[in-house]
Amino acid sequence: MKHLFFTSVLAASGVAMTASAHPGHGSHPADRVSVQPMASQTLENTVINSYSRLVKKSYDDALTTAEAMNARVDAFLAAPSQISFDALKASWVKARMVYGLTEAWRFYSGPIDNDEGPEGQLNAWPMDEVYMDYVDGMPNAGIINRPDLYPEITAKLLTSLNELGGEKNIATGYHGIEFLLWGQDTVKGLPSKKSSGQRSFTDYVDAKNADRRGEYLKVLSQLIVSDLKGLVLAWEPAHENYRAKFENMESAEALTNMITGIAELSFAELAGERLFVAIDEGDQEHEQSCFSDMTHLDTEANFLGIYNAWHGSYRQVDYRSPHGKINLSMAKPLPAVTGLTGIKALVAKKDPALAEKVSLQMDKVYNDIRMIPVPFDNSIVEKPALTLNAVQSLRTLGELLQKSGEALGLTIVIGAGD
Repeated sequence: MKHLFFTSVLAASGVAMTASAHPGHGSHPADRVSVQPMASQTLENTVINSYSRLVKKSYDDALTTAEAMNARVDAFLAAPSQISFDALKASWVKARMVYGLTEAWRFYSGPIDNDEGPEGQLNAWPMDEVYMDYVDGMPNAGIINRPDLYPEITAKLLTSLNELGGEKNIATGYHGIEFLLWGQDTVKGLPSKKSSGQRSFTDYVDAKNADRRGEYLKVLSQLIVSDLKGLVLAWEPAHENYRAKFENMESAEALTNMITGIAELSFAELAGERLFVAIDEGDQEHEQSCFSDMTHLDTEANFLGIYNAWHGSYRQVDYRSPHGKINLSMAKPLPAVTGLTGIKALVAKKDPALAEKVSLQMDKVYNDIRMIPVPFDNSIVEKPALTLNAVQSLRTLGELLQKSGEALGLTIVIGAGD
């Protein structure tokens, strides 16, 4: 369900720059080295070209972590145990948080969310769990438990069923895997504010339709890898693809697209859909990662995508697991990148004081986000004030991005979606 909370006309511009891309996945030599602006380039062109590099780098890393998760799926299904199950969960968290950084590349009909884009297949939420598998009081529910209707679980089937008949009918994506790993976030049939879902690894061993559940999990993981490969290819340099089109746009159009992504994510999507809605409706089902209780990390990752675009950086999530239940000791930071220039440089050229004000507000947003209760359930049921502080900080950041845009002469409409 979508909610319209904020509508604003933002004037804006800018974007991020990156240097070395991940060496895997067919990365082009031009994306493996730090590149400084050429004298013949305008600052605007430098920012646009570098934004492409940052997008490519982040999708490369999202693919790398998804492939690692896929390998963990195979290892778990080959030898199910609590140890292999926990390792798979940790790999999901890592993959999810890296993907979260890429959310800043949405909201302008680019490869991720144009009419043919995979966003709904990768990241749709909230989901009605009963559409996929059993839930409390309904042991025979879901696609998994209906071999009479769906005798074979395939990628073609699941993509055709995703959001069929309703946007909560989620059959694929990161949250589909999350549900298959954690199960409902309930205790004795009631929503839990103190623990994540408690699905047992034995659901894949001797439970009803265990084999079908395992096949479903495997297909979902493979679909994520496939979708991310498509996004990597769309942003590959020196190809006839979206990146080539993007870098050859009029600079005003490209900059408008870029600032739309971070402004919409900050002002409307993250502040509204992803934080305020859950508080306003008092419903845990509206938090991003409600089964694993990793919504605090989702929020941090989404914001850091905005931060990276502004600063021309590649800052990553500082992992905080609720209750110490997920061992993320192997979730080491991704390789750093250097030689970056972001939106701040472009705005500072026009209005240095405003550029600094935006940077200070980003620091405030980051601090406010890290004050959100862990798990996020606690914020919904008893401590909403801290989350509402983060909501307001994100909205203020959007307003400052509006002023930055006005300084650059660009106009962007955000918060007007359905």
